[in-house]
Amino acid sequence: MTKVSYVVTLNNKEVPSGEYVSYAEVNNVVKHLNEDSKGTGYHFSYVTKYTDYDPEDTPERREKARDHARKVLASIKERGGFIR
Repeated sequence: MTKVSYVVTLNNKEVPSGEYVSYAEVNNVVKHLNEDSKGTGYHFSYVTKYTDYDPEDTPERREKARDHARKVLASIKERGGFIR
């Protein structure tokens, strides 16, 4: 799965400390920045920044791991819980 973050830009230049993980958050920030800067000639936007890529991390593989974890937990419950 690809990990994504969003970077705020000002007139197509990256803003320092303007990185967000949530799309909703960055969209809201950019909206308010543009409202506050009306008539100044500044335009805020955001770009998507791909931070990490793991080709092995697919939805199918994660679902398979979840199913395996559920089976292990059910087996432990059948045996009477955790034994130390």
